Amino acid sequence: MIVTTTQLRANQSYYLSMASREEIVVTKNGKVVAKITGAMSENVKSVSSLFGILPPDVDEDSLLRERALNS
Repeated sequence: MIVTTTQLRANQSYYLSMASREEIVVTKNGKVVAKITGAMSENVKSVSSLFGILPPDVDEDSLLRERALNS
């Protein structure tokens, strides 16, 4: 989603909640000045990159538990 700085200032809470679902690109005078993404977006990308490699019954929580046990 692309928004202007004016739109962002007027509706901060809306765009911050949307950031958990999609990347928000902020523009000023037609130029990109910022990107807002949800805190979990990096985790989703990491898990998504494993699609097809891991068995279908493996989820992020089980991977984190196994990693903690092996540390």
